[in-house]
Amino acid sequence: MRRSMILTLGLSVGLAFPNANPSVSADQHPTGICSTLPATILASPEPSPVIVEEDRSLIDAMIAGHTAAIAVANVGLERATDPQVYRMALRVAESQAGELQLLRHWRSVWFPSEPAVAAGWSNATAATIAFLCSAEDNSFDRIFFEQLIDHHTAAIATATQVHDQAQHQELIDFAATVLTSRQTEISIMQSWLDAADATPSATG
Repeated sequence: MRRSMILTLGLSVGLAFPNANPSVSADQHPTGICSTLPATILASPEPSPVIVEEDRSLIDAMIAGHTAAIAVANVGLERATDPQVYRMALRVAESQAGELQLLRHWRSVWFPSEPAVAAGWSNATAATIAFLCSAEDNSFDRIFFEQLIDHHTAAIATATQVHDQAQHQELIDFAATVLTSRQTEISIMQSWLDAADATPSATG
């Protein structure tokens, strides 16, 4: 049952997007993250380096990564102009929100006496958000995909560590699903970037 829940969270969003409305209008862009940047840029302190040796630490690492990815995706929802870029931002925001909920649930069940993960962005995430919010409109889509690919690459490294070190089978299965999802999304984004290089006028 739990494994089925993971696969549903990880795959249902991706299956829905091929039929998504390809048009992107101004009223589809949620307002907030860039316009309120001075308030939200107050980041959590950078965590001290730790050796990840137990499932709680592994979950915390994934929670931090998911929180950052959702923040980056929200900027894409606000600023993307290309329909495919917008759909990818929506896919990441929705799928990782579901995954984040599952991670937090497991943490609360498996480690009920541990304090909750501190809210807020790391300094690196805050810098990425500021960079995306300041990007020129005509180059935003490319920059967004480049930044998201970098983030997904880091997420793959974290998920690999979780897959190799976790003790709970649910977490191992979850990491495997994350690896497949992020690799697929990187492939989609890289294909878009390659096409944009071949036909620059299509993204201008």
